[in-house]
Amino acid sequence: DREIAPELRADLATRKRLLELLISNLPGLCIHLACHGETGELHLENNVGQLVRLRTDDLSKLLRGHHAKCTAVEVVVLLVCSSEKVAQSLIDAGVQHVICTTGRLRESISRMFASAFWEAMATPETNVEEAFHKALVLLRAQGDEGACDAGLLVLLPDMGGAVMRSTSVPSMPSRASFASLDSGGGSPPTAAASALTSVARVRELLFEPHLDKQPEDFFGRQLELWQVLQNFGGPRRVVCVHGESGIGKTAFARFLARFVHTPGRLFQDGVLYDPDWPARQEPLPWLALETAWKAMGVSSWDREQAGFQPNRPYDELFASLRAELSEDPRRWLLIVDDADSRREGASMPKVKVGALEQHLADLLDHSNVTLLLTAKQPWKGELLGGFKVMNIPLRPLDELTSVKLFMQRIHRPLGPGDFLEPMILASMSVEPEGEPAPARRRVVATAEEREAHRGALLQHPLLKELGGHPAKIREAAARVTPGLQSLHELLGASSSSDRPPRARPRHK
Repeated sequence: DREIAPELRADLATRKRLLELLISNLPGLCIHLACHGETGELHLENNVGQLVRLRTDDLSKLLRGHHAKCTAVEVVVLLVCSSEKVAQSLIDAGVQHVICTTGRLRESISRMFASAFWEAMATPETNVEEAFHKALVLLRAQGDEGACDAGLLVLLPDMGGAVMRSTSVPSMPSRASFASLDSGGGSPPTAAASALTSVARVRELLFEPHLDKQPEDFFGRQLELWQVLQNFGGPRRVVCVHGESGIGKTAFARFLARFVHTPGRLFQDGVLYDPDWPARQEPLPWLALETAWKAMGVSSWDREQAGFQPNRPYDELFASLRAELSEDPRRWLLIVDDADSRREGASMPKVKVGALEQHLADLLDHSNVTLLLTAKQPWKGELLGGFKVMNIPLRPLDELTSVKLFMQRIHRPLGPGDFLEPMILASMSVEPEGEPAPARRRVVATAEEREAHRGALLQHPLLKELGGHPAKIREAAARVTPGLQSLHELLGASSSSDRPPRARPRHK
């Protein structure tokens, strides 16, 4: 008979969820834990992303008395730095096998091992010991670095280095489920998930397709993110993040939406937002309804049968949204980007001024919805309906973060000539055919050179002129191309960003 594909679960690496899985008594359970840690402890998180340390002694006490249930766990893959003590506590609690490390494992080696191990485990006839040694063979074939890191990986309990054949171990039920727990300290083994279920489902479970992938140049907003999460984790239900145009409000909203909707966090499967909304013409309540229906599993055919259409009156659409959300007990987060212009009716000429405010207050009163607003100015008035609005300013980036963003967005490596005054550059010789002199020729910079360039940028007048403004930093960095001779040529150009834009920039 064909083997039934194991059930795949992706979840947040919280203390509660890890313990639930370990004592779940699910036969053939395999767990992959991606997080940070150090000797004798794991670095997990809570539902608002705060660090939670789980020490070996605490883990042993919590698992005491659950030995019979823990024996159902076939393997825990614990690719956490110096995790041998934690692994031994899991073995003592009854877990059959734990893969751990005796030192600091590089991310690339961790990914390679996880992919090879879970691919081998996808074959029911392969036991944990065989899969472990197959993955080690692959690492050692990568050269000295792979062989060195392979020596850090340990399989407990120690079988004396012998590979046990599948016929020599007690027969186990077929692998029933694969749980991937992630706290941001590593990547879920997508290749392994593909091997186990024939579809790479880990990231689909962790991140909804309609939400952005993590932006590569989103830096320096940890404080504001913490402030918003602290408010939402408490009694507050309305937060307004405000700042001037180009300061990064939309990027912040996108990042937060992706962060809070993942399994185990505050608004699991309950974020009403889509990065494509600014480009669409339908009214806000219809866009929110579409996203809510998708989360609830309502098909487009069901909507048509119920007579839902985006051209219905604004008030009716909000009434439908309120009715849908009030019937679903989950916590919802509605993100309203550019709320001040929507509040004034600018985005919907036929909508009367103040209508959005009234409908949002109605949603707060009659459903389990929380609001994140972004605006250029703080929300006028302390209350929205009967709920206090917490205004959080989005300030300019600090100098170090500004340098990081600038160097992330440039179109060529920096060179010595980029930091020279124009008069000095003009006095330098030029080779035939207009080629730049060797002192200014752009090459791939070494790590030491990049560090020196970061230090020079911190002292450069351009950085002070950009003032930590993300949009201005990206605009200036986009002009660092092979045709630019010196960063001094960009001085004064950022002032054009101060002029009122013809249209509100959407992708920040």
